Amino acid sequence: MKKGIFLLLTLLIPVVGFADDVIVRTAKTVGAVKPMNCLNNGPLGSQFFNSNRGGALKSVHIPYARTHDTSESMGYGGEHTIDISAVFPDFSKNVNDPDAYVFKETDRFIKNNYDAGTEIFYRLGQRIEWSVKKYNVNPPKDNKKWAQICEHIIRHYNEGWADGFHYNIKYWEIWNEPDIGDLMWTGTPEQFFELYKTASLHLKKCFPDLKIGGPAVADPTLSFTEKFLDYAVRNKLPLDFFSWHIYTSDPEKMVERCRLVRRMLDERGYKDTESILNEWNYMNESGGAHFSFKRMGTEVGASYVMTAMQRMQDESCDMLMYYCANPGVSYNGLVFRQEPTKAYYAFQAWDRLSRYGTQVEAETVITSGVEDTYATAVKGEGNKVAVLVTRYSDATDSGFVKGMKIILDGQYTEVTGHLTDDTHIYTEIPLEIKDNYVEIVLKPNSFLVVELR
Repeated sequence: MKKGIFLLLTLLIPVVGFADDVIVRTAKTVGAVKPMNCLNNGPLGSQFFNSNRGGALKSVHIPYARTHDTSESMGYGGEHTIDISAVFPDFSKNVNDPDAYVFKETDRFIKNNYDAGTEIFYRLGQRIEWSVKKYNVNPPKDNKKWAQICEHIIRHYNEGWADGFHYNIKYWEIWNEPDIGDLMWTGTPEQFFELYKTASLHLKKCFPDLKIGGPAVADPTLSFTEKFLDYAVRNKLPLDFFSWHIYTSDPEKMVERCRLVRRMLDERGYKDTESILNEWNYMNESGGAHFSFKRMGTEVGASYVMTAMQRMQDESCDMLMYYCANPGVSYNGLVFRQEPTKAYYAFQAWDRLSRYGTQVEAETVITSGVEDTYATAVKGEGNKVAVLVTRYSDATDSGFVKGMKIILDGQYTEVTGHLTDDTHIYTEIPLEIKDNYVEIVLKPNSFLVVELR
């Protein structure tokens, strides 16, 4: 009987072998921690706003909220919010008449974000239209007038026009995914290029200190992107940032796409143009959307989110914006039944790193043969260091539990750790400093934030 119990326990307890190391070199500075934890929509006005966890997204200090597809959610004000057709519903009216604009719902949405400490990244354009008939994703009847409407929206939120505000919103994005056809743009690529030309030149003339860019392409590998960039070069158009999208479950595909975008920009002289990935999420290509939606909030989706932030931090991407935090939307992997998911805590982990401020070198030495480990290290004032270690493999059946050492180049007396995996949700766990290293144990699809002083 005892032999049977011992055998059962042996089968249940995973075998841990210390195989890989993370070597932290605090003297080697990499750069600032970038805003990898931005969102599409939110943080307030979502499930968090009306739940008993009302401060959940406020507490993680989301840097920016992009305003695309805001009007899909009644919690934000629905069809009366953000879009040009919502703010200026009658295109025949005078652009200089404050009464021609309807700002009320958009005012509330934007105020909620600023009250939470989140700045706005304003998408000028329209939400996606799934309907057979297209209402607002058509080329404007008058590009110049469309640009002037955008001008007055900016003046309302930045200069107080029409009983407005002085938010100093920096980023203004022209349109979204004009490269995917009728869902977002019923005109030709050339018609969009003309719209971008008219709007970007007009807005840059009115507001030379603001960041004007776009066009939030769905797929930078399509010919649309190169044609757009070539047109922009020929016409000397403003492009303070270039925005693009990718949905995948493979972080290395994100890296490849990021490098492609940077190369295309640099080759055309846009070396100072920011590269902003402002729609992304866990999306398993073979499993499909429904399979992926189920995983987005689990430890698999959470570790993917964490890995994506870490990989883009080390690449030429300047900002990440997760899609999305809209209430009740399948792509919202941050909330389930009004409670934060494991993916939400990836944003909390990145917020912890950003508070330290400076990234330092962290080398991952893989000797186990399982290359699924990513490390990011940061340092703050005094003798404070944090190390984020993530395992991501897009699989839950590996069963291989990894023991690792975090090897440090300084002396520390205190250490805390917060673990997220299949059985922990950002749970504080006991850790011990041994000489100049800390031993940790990670299951597949997990992440651990280790803080030392």
